[in-house]
Amino acid sequence: SALESCFERGAGAVEEVFGDPGEKPKELPSLDVSGLAHFINSGACRSIVVLSGAGLSTASGIPDYRGSGGLWKTVHDMKLTATEAERTRILAEPEWVASIELFRQNPLPFLELKRGFVQGLHRREWRPTLGHFFIKLLHDKGLLTRVLTQNVDGLHQESGLPDEVITEVHGSLRSAECTVCGRQADLGELSNLLQTHVKDLSGRSPSAPSASRPGGLPCGGPGCDGTVRPRVVLFGEDLNPRFKEVFRDELPKADLLLVVGTSLAVAPAGTAPEHASAKCVRVLVNRERVGENAGLVFDAPAAQRDILLAGSIDEQFFTLAKLLGWEEALTDYAERMAPASAALLQR
Repeated sequence: SALESCFERGAGAVEEVFGDPGEKPKELPSLDVSGLAHFINSGACRSIVVLSGAGLSTASGIPDYRGSGGLWKTVHDMKLTATEAERTRILAEPEWVASIELFRQNPLPFLELKRGFVQGLHRREWRPTLGHFFIKLLHDKGLLTRVLTQNVDGLHQESGLPDEVITEVHGSLRSAECTVCGRQADLGELSNLLQTHVKDLSGRSPSAPSASRPGGLPCGGPGCDGTVRPRVVLFGEDLNPRFKEVFRDELPKADLLLVVGTSLAVAPAGTAPEHASAKCVRVLVNRERVGENAGLVFDAPAAQRDILLAGSIDEQFFTLAKLLGWEEALTDYAERMAPASAALLQR
């Protein structure tokens, strides 16, 4: 056992191991990208669950939330429409901008924050990354059981993944609904409403209003004076309940869990590794090392089935694709990829 091996190395070498090292499958020869490729091709890997976060989409040009240049680190520089008291709290708690508490009393900071992002989605400025298309390849090969995503950008769908294999834990910015009559608005209508009624924080849109409409986005439905809101889950709201089915029915049966571009800091998605079986290979693909707080065990001698692939997410998946013999299949998607991702294929 890990504990016995620590004692074998002598007094002073005892290590406290957090998390569940699990069991090492015989089809996993090493805890690196080569070992992972062997495992995927071995026939023992028949069910893959992916947990994706904002880091997967950064190569598309979409900023993440908690990175050094992420949204929560820069929100204090923005000229949001807010009272002095609201602004003070936003400075202290940037994530409060995306809370249901603030949205109910003043929806404008959140709408202003997301205006450019939603319009970029409508103009298809943000394209899926190489990482998105690698996950699409897993589906093409019949290996993908589920994508559990914390992202609200819809880029998994843009890559061609069907809705039925995607669970959006935090909803999506690609649609909206009226809070009174329930009328649905698609991405195009949401983008137009934001263009007409919400100011442009960047100052680059000459047709934007100089000030945002108090109260938010009007519904415009017959006889309805309600307001429209994006169909995302704000802090303080209940998550998409379908994630519980994934945790209960799919994660325990998975042979491989790929955790991609997430800090694993937000529950409940951050607890996903704990719901995998002791025999499930768990892989973190992320720019930075995270995951020990979620039960992942990367370091020898305790590590048995957890693999850390740190660095550029696209580069890690490109390396894995080449080892799997999937480079040509991945290249077939190059024209639909984000430019930075497509450029990687040309190196």
